[in-house]
Amino acid sequence: MDPKRKQAAEILASGGTQADAAKAVGVNRSTVMRWLKDPEFVESVDGRSDAAGGLTMLVPEALLLLQQALSGDVSAARARIALDVIKAAAGLNPVGAAEGTLISRIAELDERGTRSD
Repeated sequence: MDPKRKQAAEILASGGTQADAAKAVGVNRSTVMRWLKDPEFVESVDGRSDAAGGLTMLVPEALLLLQQALSGDVSAARARIALDVIKAAAGLNPVGAAEGTLISRIAELDERGTRSD
């Protein structure tokens, strides 16, 4: 599947409209409507929706883990996984400046907890 169709499928799977998808990939809405008649494209949208739904269900637990990590109750490794889940569910690109700061702080807290055990 070409990159425009993949991007449109991701937008539709995440709840975007046909107009949103068309605008994002630079095609007319009628093109997206035509793609939606293609079983391969529809399957791609459905598959992405299922995966996104599974990740979305994990977000509350991931947020709780991050909150616990800030108080030093969770290891840096678990906090990193929680952050990855949240980023994946939100469709964000990995490694931002804020993430580096958060991970560094969590690692510092994790190290303190290990030394006091």
